[in-house]
Amino acid sequence: MTEPIERSTILPEDCGPSRYRAFVLDADLTVLRIEHLAAQDDDTALDLARRLLSGHAIELWDGLRFIEHLDSECGCSPLRHDREL
Repeated sequence: MTEPIERSTILPEDCGPSRYRAFVLDADLTVLRIEHLAAQDDDTALDLARRLLSGHAIELWDGLRFIEHLDSECGCSPLRHDREL
């Protein structure tokens, strides 16, 4: 039986509710946990997601909109979507 996905929230000061979520992934890209991020825009959400990097890849989503995949090794984004290079 699969263990439930762990959930928590990172809330920077003065941020309202949001739909940003960071999916923490293992080496097989299985979701380990979901972090709800209170951010006002994509850049702030990306900064918060980078803080979660600790040997696991992160996928950042805003509701159903994929924003970015952060590699576990470098914190860089090999997949870019909705953003200029």
